[in-house]
Parts: sequence; C-alpha cells; structure tokens
Amino acid sequence: MLSTIIIIFLTMNGFNVPDELYNSAFITENQIVEMFSDQESECLAQTLYFEARGESEDGVYAVADVILNRKLDKKYPDTICGVVNQKGQFTYDHSLKPKNKKVYHKMRYIALKSIFTHTDNGILYYHNITVNPKWSRKLEKVTKIDNHIFYKRKS
Repeated sequence: MLSTIIIIFLTMNGFNVPDELYNSAFITENQIVEMFSDQESECLAQTLYFEARGESEDGVYAVADVILNRKLDKKYPDTICGVVNQKGQFTYDHSLKPKNKKVYHKMRYIALKSIFTHTDNGILYYHNITVNPKWSRKLEKVTKIDNHIFYKRKS
C-alpha cells in the first residue's frame, strides 16, 4: 500500500518514476533511497544519524517530524537544510560524516519516507532527557520517546 502511495505522490509531484516500479509489487528500501535522494533529504538523513540513530524507529521519525514541522513554520527557514543548519538548534558537529554506512542508509530511508508522508503535528521542539532547558518550561509537553522529550507551543 505504501509503495502505491509513494508512486502516486512522486508522479503527481513531477518525479520520473521508472516503468519497472509500476509493475512491481512493492518498492524496496534500496530503490527509494537510490532514486530519490537529494540535498534536502541528505540534510535530514545526516541530522537523523547524528541526533537520533540510537533511538527506536518511532524516535527517529519523531525527530524527523520536528525538522519537517519547522520547515513549514514561519519562524524557521523554509528548507530542511536551512532548519538543520540554523545556528544553535542541533547539537551535532555539522562537519562530521556518518561512519556506519548501514545505519546511515536506514536514516536516508527514514528521511525520504518522512518527507513523502509527513503531516504537521505541531511539534517543533525536543531535547534529550539528560538536560532540562529553560525554554521547555514555556512549551506544552507532548510526549517522551526513548531519550527525547517533544514539545509544541502552548495553545
């Protein structure tokens, strides 16, 4: 089912979908990653790798949602790369490159799937459970997933 949705989405948004994908029962993770990666998805994948690679899949998707929600919010840059490269917003060293190829490949897949299926849930902030930032007191706590707590603006 997801494969069909992805093909429809890609076709409607001007992507050139190879004929063999229309005839296959499903699209593999490798096919998605190799065909549709671009700079925006790579910015998201790299951020997921360094910010959430030790989390469950739900935790990784939640971090992706924060980034994609910010991209849609007027107070943040309107590109994924702009959001993740915004000064002081993410804790990893942006000059680093992922070392574990298998894990990075999974992050690339999650990044692409997140971009294709994202719906804004209003969650714009998160932090690791080992810290207690002052800014979090002004927000509404939504959930805790793995080692991160997620927030949205108070209504």
